Amino acid sequence: MNLEELESKFIAVFNQEPSIFRAPGRVNIIGEHTDYNQGLVLPFPIKQAIYFAATKRSDREIHIHALDIQKDTIINLDDVKLLEPWTRFFVGVLNVLAEDKFSFGGFNIMINGDIPFGAGISSSSALTCGFLYTIKSLYNLNYTKRDIVFLASRAENGTGVNGGKMDQFSICMGEENKAILLDCKDYSYTLIENNTQNASWFLFNSNVEHNLAETEYNDRRADCDEALQIINQKNPEITSLRDLDTESVNLYIDLISKKQFDRITHYVDENKRVLQMVKDLESNNLENAGILLYESHQSLAELYEVSCEELDFIVAKLKEEDYCYGARMMGGGFGGSVIALLKDTENDFKDLKKSYFDSFGLEMDIIPVVSKNGIEKIK
Repeated sequence: MNLEELESKFIAVFNQEPSIFRAPGRVNIIGEHTDYNQGLVLPFPIKQAIYFAATKRSDREIHIHALDIQKDTIINLDDVKLLEPWTRFFVGVLNVLAEDKFSFGGFNIMINGDIPFGAGISSSSALTCGFLYTIKSLYNLNYTKRDIVFLASRAENGTGVNGGKMDQFSICMGEENKAILLDCKDYSYTLIENNTQNASWFLFNSNVEHNLAETEYNDRRADCDEALQIINQKNPEITSLRDLDTESVNLYIDLISKKQFDRITHYVDENKRVLQMVKDLESNNLENAGILLYESHQSLAELYEVSCEELDFIVAKLKEEDYCYGARMMGGGFGGSVIALLKDTENDFKDLKKSYFDSFGLEMDIIPVVSKNGIEKIK
């Protein structure tokens, strides 16, 4: 459904001409499972997005029409309840805004988009950030795009996903043709040129479904938190994994379990890879950028243990191809997508798709991704 169809459908249902807002998905070039440990990440917002058509109402009701799942509901602002699971992110946003004493009235909203759900490109964060931006814009509320990062993170954490803020930051603060070097220790950031001359970023969606709240994602965070607590007891100056480097991690190898040591080793090395990736993109050293992607995947699979058979298969097959500089699993893991940097050549990926289907009985979706703006009003 294009924007004209979204607008005409809104007018047909609500008999009003809406404002339209856009919240993109995001990909992360490198820096995986580092954000919630105050690490470094390198994401960018993409063309694929969720669109929100909306108008104010004169009462206290929010009328929500979700076109992609063909469901609708009404939420009364004076009695916000989670009546249906699919509304949990909307309810989470409303609860956070109520906690912070923001006052606003009802509205009609119709939502549709082209972000593949379950692909690991932050459809839930796009939904949450876009909903917050829509409310802010309709009622001129006094919070910024940067504030939305933290409001959205709180709203999502309230649904059971104990994630970091990388997704929300990329979706809110990103710009076209840029990647964001984000420091999750203090949320300072630098926009860098997403410079891939004669090459492009692609996603290979495994179509293995995952729900972060129902996987071991939160367990990985607990592994890191427990290890940090043990190290901090030995050395109170270590208050974050960010205070560790390869040499200092080895000082505590006898205090923590092998599993915890592996988790921290991934974290420390991944931060190094992020900084090197920035240099490689700025100098267009795509061969070395590709090596970093493969190293990241190996670390995520072997040390952090968040990959799966399907993702490993896709990366291994891409590694055999001359057109691929590098590839790695992306997102929380246990399914989702592989991000790859490919040479600009004609390719229908027919053999790769067939091989994947023959091995797993699943179709693989291949999605080109380019840097676009973060949340914005488009009409």
